[in-house]
Amino acid sequence: MLLREFACAPCNLGVTMSEVAAGARPIMIARRRARFAVLLGAVSFLAVGAVAWQALEAVSDAQAQTAAEIATQEALKLAAAQVPPTPKEIVKVVYVPRPTPAPRAVPEPVLEDAPEASVIPEALSTIEPAIEDPTPEAPVIEAATEPASTCVDDLRDFAASRTILFNIGSAEVDPGKLPQLRLLGEKAAACDDAVIRVTGHSDSSGSDLINLALSWERADNTIAALESFGLPAQSFEPLGFGARSPVAQGDDADDELNRRVEFQVLRKSEQIN
Repeated sequence: MLLREFACAPCNLGVTMSEVAAGARPIMIARRRARFAVLLGAVSFLAVGAVAWQALEAVSDAQAQTAAEIATQEALKLAAAQVPPTPKEIVKVVYVPRPTPAPRAVPEPVLEDAPEASVIPEALSTIEPAIEDPTPEAPVIEAATEPASTCVDDLRDFAASRTILFNIGSAEVDPGKLPQLRLLGEKAAACDDAVIRVTGHSDSSGSDLINLALSWERADNTIAALESFGLPAQSFEPLGFGARSPVAQGDDADDELNRRVEFQVLRKSEQIN
């Protein structure tokens, strides 16, 4: 009935409008409007009820699912409680004492027959033992003998006074010094255990780099002069010091003493490669 009335609501509205247009009475118009309002309220109530019913079903489903999960958990707990626990294995440690070694048999000593007491003649028994002199003999100290002078020592003494001087800014060996270089070379050739270190020096004038290069050139030229006499090159070792090892400091006369080449004699065992 309600649905039929609701379906015909437009028709009623149309009739109402036509009746109003035709001058129908106000009571009829009010009655039909009231019927239409009732129909709208009924439809709204049905719609709200349907929505509430769906919400109720959703809540019921959620509660049912929750109840099922709780029941499952309770069943698992009950099943776990009914399973008897697995007994743990008990390992018993047994202490075995270390065996005591048997004592070794000690053989009894065999006592030999004691020798008979020898008869000491009366004459021998009266001899008194000799008394040694308690004073020890003084040790004999041998005189230390000084080692004989070697060829290295002789060559070192000879080379100490054979310094060669150079002119300022020059590395040429003075021809007047060649005879003493020849004599030095002959003595070096006769001493196989000696190595002569030829050290070049310069004065303090000029730069350090130039002085160092000049000192090396003076040492090399001196060795070249020695080799010209047929002496082996391995017997000589060049070394340049520049102006770092002066023998005198002061005026220009002292600078002449610093422009030099010296000879230092070493044993081959003392040579540092």
